[in-house]
Amino acid sequence: MAVRVSVKVDTRKAKWLTKNSAEGIRVTADEMGKALRLVLLRGREIAQKLSPVGATANLKGSIVTRVDKRATVQAVGTLRWQAPYASTVDKGGPPRRVSIAKLKAWAAAVLGNEKLAYPIQKNIQKQGTPSPNHPKPGLGMSERTEAALSPHIQRLFDKAADNIARRLN
Repeated sequence: MAVRVSVKVDTRKAKWLTKNSAEGIRVTADEMGKALRLVLLRGREIAQKLSPVGATANLKGSIVTRVDKRATVQAVGTLRWQAPYASTVDKGGPPRRVSIAKLKAWAAAVLGNEKLAYPIQKNIQKQGTPSPNHPKPGLGMSERTEAALSPHIQRLFDKAADNIARRLN
């Protein structure tokens, strides 16, 4: 399961803002799309800083961004961790059986001793895995990314509004 942080921009008001001018609608959608892409790039930087580094660094490398435009009505930006274990790292996981081979590789790379994989495996079977990203229960890397990104969103969209006004005058 992937962890997602989404930002949605509704550009329907562009018709009202630009008096139904086709050029005004195009400019508004263009500038809002640029702002959304900048928000996602900044979000990716933040997410990479908040993602723990494991043996392979696959989690940091699995972060992707995508902007879906649906005509000029709506643009949705998504920041997503694609690693299959992203949700477990983000939220923690219940007690379960874990492959000793994968744990040995992780323990050798991260802890410097593959023999440490055995007590870790027993601990995961008994207690599950708490998230290393929780400064307090229930707050993982996706929520922390969203919280850290919030101040940048308003600033980037304010800049987009200034660009729209400048381009249309």
